[in-house]
Amino acid sequence: MRGPVLVFVALAFCSAPQCLGQQPRPAATGQPTASKTHGGQKKGGDNSEFVCPDPLAAEACKSFTELYSAGDEGVKPLYENSVEYACFRPNTDAFFIVELTYPIFFKTHLDPSSHKMVPDDDATAYGSGRINAFSKGIQDTSILPIFYFRGKWTYPPAPIFTAVAINTLSELADTDHSGVTVESSQIAASFRYKNRTDKDIDYSLVIQRSTGRFSEAFIEQPAKSPFWEINGRCSRLSPRGPVKRNQ
Repeated sequence: MRGPVLVFVALAFCSAPQCLGQQPRPAATGQPTASKTHGGQKKGGDNSEFVCPDPLAAEACKSFTELYSAGDEGVKPLYENSVEYACFRPNTDAFFIVELTYPIFFKTHLDPSSHKMVPDDDATAYGSGRINAFSKGIQDTSILPIFYFRGKWTYPPAPIFTAVAINTLSELADTDHSGVTVESSQIAASFRYKNRTDKDIDYSLVIQRSTGRFSEAFIEQPAKSPFWEINGRCSRLSPRGPVKRNQ
C-alpha cells in the first residue's frame, strides 16, 4: 500500500502551482475569473472586464478579448494543470499565448523538516508547451518562430523545466542557439531559424513572471545587435480567465 500512497501525495504536491512559486488557482467553471483594477476595486465575472496590461497594446488586447469571448482554443488554456500568459506587443495588433504544463513528480520522499512529501533529488517529470501567435485577430505562425516545445522538469533546488525539442519531435541538435527554460521567476526561449532568404535568424524571448514584462529580439547572423526588439507586458490566464498580477 505504501507505493500508491506516495504517488497520490506526489500528485497532490507537484501538480499544484506552488511547484512554480505561484498561488493555487480555483477549479475551472468555464467562466472567466473576476479581477481587480490597480486601485483595488472589484470587477465582475465576464470577460469584458479583462484589463489590458499595457495602454500601448490596446489594439492587440481588443483582438484577444474578441477571441477569448468566442472560446477560441488557440487563446484559452487547454489544461487544468498549466500556466498560461497572454503577451501583447505594443503599437500593433499582435499578441501571443505561452502555455506550459505543470510538473507531476512520482518519485517522492517525506521531508523531515517540513513534514511534506517532496520530489527525490533525481526526480524528473515530462513537460510540454505551446506558443500561439496572432496578428489582427488571426492566428499567424509567421510572426513568432516557436509554436511547440517539450522537455522535462527536474527538481533540486526548485522545479526547473528544460526543453529537449522545439517545433518537431526530434531532439534539439543546436542547444547553443535554441532552447526553452522555465523557472519560478522567468520563462526564457531562444531559437535559430532560416528566414525566407535562407539567412540565420536568432530569436529570443524572456518573460519576467512576477511583473509580466517581456522582451523579444530578432538578430540576423552574423550581426550582434537585433534588427527588431520588442518590449511589452503579459497577463497570466487560468482556465477561468485572466488573473490579477502577482498571483
